[in-house]
Amino acid sequence: MLYKCCKCLALLNKNSMVIVPKDPENLKNWMEKYDFQIKTIMAGSVHFLCKTHLSEDKSVERIPSSSVESATEQYMLEIKEEEPYSQAGSSSESWPEVKEEVIEPVEEIDYDHMPFEIEQNSYETFDESKSYHNSYESDHHQPTTSTSATRAIRRPTTKSLEFTNLPTYLQELSDGEILSFCVKTSSNLSGATSLECGMCEEQYFNSTDTRPIRHHLISRHEATMKKYKNHFPITAAPKIYAPIQQVTIDRADQALTKFFIKSGIPLRAVQDRNLNMLAFNMNSEYSLPTVETMHSFLEKIADAKANAKLNFDDSPVTITFDTTTFNNRHYLAFTVHYYHIRSRMRRCIFLREYDMTGPIVPSVMTAIQKTIEESGSRLKITTVVAGKAEFEDALEDMHSFKQVMICFSQNINKFAETLIEHPVFAGPLQKLRDFITKFPTHRNSWGKFKSYIVKKRTYGEYPEVDNGHWITTLDFITKCLHMHRLFSEFVSTSAQLQYIDVEDNVNIVYLHSLLNLCKSALKEMVDVKATIADVIPAIADISFSLIVTTSKQTVVDAVSTIFNQLLLPFVEQSDIHRFALFLHPLRHGSDLLASADWMKIKTDLSSHLSLREAAEATLAHPSSFDNTITADKEVNAFSQYVCRVTGVETGIMDWWARHAGRFPRLYKYARELFIIPAFSIDAAYYLGEYGILTHSINESDISKRKMLLRAASELVEYRSKGSLMCKPICVKRRKDANSPEDAWYHAIDVRALQIVDVPSDEPPKRMIPQRTPFVYQNPNPLPPHRILQSFPTIRTNREAPHGRSLKDEIAKIAANRQKIQRVYTVASSSPYARPVVVKTESKEGIVEQLTPSAPPPKRYYAVRPAAGNGTSVIRGKDESPST
Repeated sequence: MLYKCCKCLALLNKNSMVIVPKDPENLKNWMEKYDFQIKTIMAGSVHFLCKTHLSEDKSVERIPSSSVESATEQYMLEIKEEEPYSQAGSSSESWPEVKEEVIEPVEEIDYDHMPFEIEQNSYETFDESKSYHNSYESDHHQPTTSTSATRAIRRPTTKSLEFTNLPTYLQELSDGEILSFCVKTSSNLSGATSLECGMCEEQYFNSTDTRPIRHHLISRHEATMKKYKNHFPITAAPKIYAPIQQVTIDRADQALTKFFIKSGIPLRAVQDRNLNMLAFNMNSEYSLPTVETMHSFLEKIADAKANAKLNFDDSPVTITFDTTTFNNRHYLAFTVHYYHIRSRMRRCIFLREYDMTGPIVPSVMTAIQKTIEESGSRLKITTVVAGKAEFEDALEDMHSFKQVMICFSQNINKFAETLIEHPVFAGPLQKLRDFITKFPTHRNSWGKFKSYIVKKRTYGEYPEVDNGHWITTLDFITKCLHMHRLFSEFVSTSAQLQYIDVEDNVNIVYLHSLLNLCKSALKEMVDVKATIADVIPAIADISFSLIVTTSKQTVVDAVSTIFNQLLLPFVEQSDIHRFALFLHPLRHGSDLLASADWMKIKTDLSSHLSLREAAEATLAHPSSFDNTITADKEVNAFSQYVCRVTGVETGIMDWWARHAGRFPRLYKYARELFIIPAFSIDAAYYLGEYGILTHSINESDISKRKMLLRAASELVEYRSKGSLMCKPICVKRRKDANSPEDAWYHAIDVRALQIVDVPSDEPPKRMIPQRTPFVYQNPNPLPPHRILQSFPTIRTNREAPHGRSLKDEIAKIAANRQKIQRVYTVASSSPYARPVVVKTESKEGIVEQLTPSAPPPKRYYAVRPAAGNGTSVIRGKDESPST
């Protein structure tokens, strides 16, 4: 099809024409520039102009470099106004044609011998002297996506003689836009950098001038460049390059070094090729620091750590320490807790390697004293919290500290491990382990079981047998209970497999609830950074759920015996824990202890303060307290005053600092108690077999290990020994909205669908079993902060649409839904019947009466505590001990 030119009236093909813009302002400029006239412009009409008229006005070689920017903007303005002319049945290309400029003939150049293009098929022969890294990006460039400075690319000050006779193609595109078609790459062997065409294989460029790249793009990718110019905003180049200073590079190296130490990444990771390529692609001028450079940064941090003097003044000091051994080397991790400014607590971490010259405890204490003295500080330790129980006797024999404590997590671990090893739980657990181990070996039954799971539309995580630690046992039991219903129903149809019976399952559920209590106690104490004042409340939370009605009395008695031996002494015999609870403003006089116990603690605390004051007062340093107010009077005044305290807006020690003048003796003793953490530092987390610093330390020279440990002490975060590493467990169940088996997931009431004759304004009731009234163990009312209130769910009635009744709407919903009437009965003959176990409600002890005719609940993992026949472990407020 031929088109008519507006100037010379020639009939030519569409490929030789350019569409004239329709915008009045641009059209006027075109008519003045190319000397043609259009008298009338009809709506929807398209006018064309020969390309030769455009080439006569301006050629490529005569365009000065200073006017490239304005020409580009004008060119883009013209391209935006063009509208491709399309006609049905036309054989033109899908991409509209663009303006082409006639290039004047130039002297022919043999490009095969030009040095700016590298045509080798390997990185091995790449010359580093001509690398892109050493030439083009010599001004510290870094990439950005900003479009405000597209033309801010710095051109070379001197022209390259090699490209003098090479014309500049694609002058309407900036250098940044030309470079957007290239990829910066580096050699895997030599490490030299270059510029590679993003659309060709093994096509490299090694020049500061973009003319060879422009020549390659116009000769090999002419169609792509036409499409790019016609359909993309040329004024917004994808990347430009801005300078980067050496100070920024040093800061990046230092931040990367700190990140490696904090995250437990070995320092040799900077030699990884993938990480180097990532850094190079982000900024080709920035290269990762070497291991020696990172060591230099760590030396500065270690020197700052060694020169930092700790100012203890008259503050009580608590030391927590833990030890570990790896590769026949002994490591020590300890923390120093003290008050920096009045009531502001500070904690410093120290990591070091020590020599085992004798018994472990004297060697550890010598290493601690030596480390503190190296910083120019004098340390007078008040309390020591050891990470292992075997250190307690040796620390007590030293007679150098006021208090010697053991990390509370060790007591919780001992309690949980003793429960698992007790015969009442060890037998059912062994049966369960044998079943989980042997089940996959029966290939026929195992294949049927997988099909059975698919049929039931359920899925879960198959249990893995525990490997020793009680946390792994808890995960193992949790997975088994999630799969219990599938196991019991499937095994009842197979005679080859032996599963646990109902009594064993009830005991395992009881053990699962106890282990969960231990795990929750540790997690809550770690989250709040617990002190010794939080130990007795955590034990009280565990004691509330010891007695249940589902297990036999012999099992409950065994659990109570273990609790009385391992955890109850903290409540009845440990004076330091009882005093800390007494001096806590929010827990003083609570229902954690009986009134008789609070009175006993008050008497013991008065005697203890009197003895301390007499022991500390000498002729040279008499007592600084008011002699008219004795310790007994001060304790009584505190007990009366704190009962009126409704809350503490700030920290506990901030509250004591405000009341230091009212209770000076108690304030001084509270400073010693509330600086004692419940947990010690965990040395194995830093320097154990899987420690975050183990590999970096072992791969370094012997002369640099001390420096690395000292620098890591300043960088790592604190990790207490009560923290638990638990992986998530799959507990989900796939739901199908169209399946009758999953109807109980939806909010539609099945009973309401069956009863449609009696209209009612009241909301429908839920299909849940009615619970019996609560029966509390403690008749006294609880404080407001310990009462858990439940609110009924508010359901809103929706009015039926106009013209249809509620009965019609319910009948329409029930038409396509199968009505299910479930009947649950407790089987007595089958040993694999599902056990009837109730949920956990409140800590105060709730008893729910279940009859065999009542439907069992869906969830079956928990047990309900109930009042026991013996003496209660933790008595309520104003409650006398029962006999």
